[in-house]
Amino acid sequence: MDVKKAIKKLESSQAFKEYKQDHPDSYMTHIFFMTGNGIDIGYYTKKNNLMASFNTKDQVTKVVEEQPFQKTEQTIKPLIMNMVHVDMEEALETAVALQKEKYSAEQINKEIIILQELDEIGLVYNITFITETFKTLNIKIDAKNKKIVHDHLVSLISF
Repeated sequence: MDVKKAIKKLESSQAFKEYKQDHPDSYMTHIFFMTGNGIDIGYYTKKNNLMASFNTKDQVTKVVEEQPFQKTEQTIKPLIMNMVHVDMEEALETAVALQKEKYSAEQINKEIIILQELDEIGLVYNITFITETFKTLNIKIDAKNKKIVHDHLVSLISF
């Protein structure tokens, strides 16, 4: 889960260099990790409103460019890595500690972590645990100071 290594691997890959040549105005928007899948890094191009995601698990691969998932017509903000002072492992440890303290009855099956800039909250690790009882525990942790800014448990059945 070393984000800096994943970014370096991506930026030195031929797939990324070709993408940036065709999309020079694109910018990094998120880093996505899911248990067993490695790290995906997303880039957005405002001109054509498309998001490209690169998987860095083994060999760097680009998935198809798609329109970003947005609830509203909000601006997709760049992810500025020099503003991130908490690494992914620290954020995950903080989330696990909260889960054990406040939601100890829930056993975690899968971890999903997204490092992103959110309009209403700021730069956060948006961590979602999928539990054995088919619930999602969402915890948002400030990527600058490791403070928990949000936590919420919801049954997947309610979706």
